[in-house]
Amino acid sequence: QLKADRIQTVSTFDQAATEAKELLDRPKSMIESVVVFGGVKPYEQAIESKLTRRIYLTRIFEKFPQADTRVEKFDLKDFRRIQRSK
Repeated sequence: QLKADRIQTVSTFDQAATEAKELLDRPKSMIESVVVFGGVKPYEQAIESKLTRRIYLTRIFEKFPQADTRVEKFDLKDFRRIQRSK
């Protein structure tokens, strides 16, 4: 169960990276990973930062006329596939 007092929000990716590093560097924080949620911009900034070590990628091949946003700067050359689901 996730408690609201354990969720931290920030306004920029740089703030998120700074906060994450501080938490990860604290031995007693018991944090193993940091997850980026957001729109296109946070995803692109996370990938461009070279801090991203793992991507959980879901590809949707259906067309949705109401969905007008796409991650354009998405280069997977620095990543390797670990698992592929059906």
